[in-house]
Amino acid sequence: MNKPRLALWLLTIIYIVNFIDRQLIAVLAPIIKQDFVLSNTEIGLLYGASFSFVYALFGIPMGFIADRLSRKKVLLICLSLWSFATLFTGWAQSVLQLVVLRMALAVFESGASPTSYSLISALFPRNEWGKRISFYASGIFIGIGLSFLLGGSISEWLNWRWAFTLAGFLGIAIAVIAVFLIPDIAHPKSSTDEKKRIGFSQIIELLANPTVRLHLLGFGLLALSGYSLLSFFSSHLNALGRPDLIKHYGWFMFGVGFMITLSGKLADKWAQSHRANRFYSGMIAAWAGLPLYWFGLSTQDGFWALLLIGCGALLASSYNGVAAAIMQDLVDENQRGLAGGVYLFVISIGGFGAGPFITGFLADTFFSGNAAISQALKLTLIISGLAGGISLWFARKSMFKDRRYET
Repeated sequence: MNKPRLALWLLTIIYIVNFIDRQLIAVLAPIIKQDFVLSNTEIGLLYGASFSFVYALFGIPMGFIADRLSRKKVLLICLSLWSFATLFTGWAQSVLQLVVLRMALAVFESGASPTSYSLISALFPRNEWGKRISFYASGIFIGIGLSFLLGGSISEWLNWRWAFTLAGFLGIAIAVIAVFLIPDIAHPKSSTDEKKRIGFSQIIELLANPTVRLHLLGFGLLALSGYSLLSFFSSHLNALGRPDLIKHYGWFMFGVGFMITLSGKLADKWAQSHRANRFYSGMIAAWAGLPLYWFGLSTQDGFWALLLIGCGALLASSYNGVAAAIMQDLVDENQRGLAGGVYLFVISIGGFGAGPFITGFLADTFFSGNAAISQALKLTLIISGLAGGISLWFARKSMFKDRRYET
């Protein structure tokens, strides 16, 4: 295996750990909810808002840092520190401690993707970005899948605290290994004027591009849908009386990892005729899973709910790698870290922060009984999927007309 591919594998493993640590609290939500006596809205805030707003706040500064300092060092320092935050979560004795550690996790996890996107873009040629970044992004759902399978199993064998503790030790071990295997690639030389430019002005310049705005809106809505489902799927199966099925959702998450890689390869193939055609992968993800979600959230049978919603997630979550690859393709070489930070800011605020909170609020305020979560999820997923796909259709149209992206 050559060095770029070895580095890509290790970056993907780090991303897997990133999402194991991030998702554990949702997988174990029914137990944590009982231990700390929390409402659905409070679980949504703990899983989503307490993480996402901090993650978003630090994501853009991490992007600037990734464009200027050693990407390898930034990544490994962040990995070590978020692993300690995960470990200490297993020792939390109050809701306040859970929130503080969740926020610390967010600070340091925000450095992972901007540095990794930038490294991958430096390691591989432009015509391979779709499949390479999609391979990296498959780590999202492999990590989520492992959080369901291992987190749920460890919680059954021992308790939820051990799940966090062991996950933290895993990240620390991988950080040590990565020191020797990830290359430290130098940044391209920038002009003096470029180095002196104020960060905020670069963000304004980036957002002045209509394709970027439509991209962020469309994929932000898909993230809202995805994080809403991840936040409350365990609670939904619990409400159907089938908590024993929760861990099996992890198998579908492994399948999503494969679908992300496949979507990236198809996007690169479609991009051969025009780079804007990568947006087709996003539109398919936005719309193809909606019927399965509808029927899966309508049934009262836990097995069929798992099967239908899991198959819907295979399609609806396949956009993750392509979204990041397109964002890298829309900017100049010296803005790739920043572009990754801005993308993660929108995903975090619009998706991770707003989605679980909105769904929890809808379940607590407008619906009641065992069907409250399923009805709230159905409303959130259908509206965000339809609107997200429409936005991506306009984004493709905008990029297709922009002469900067013809070659």
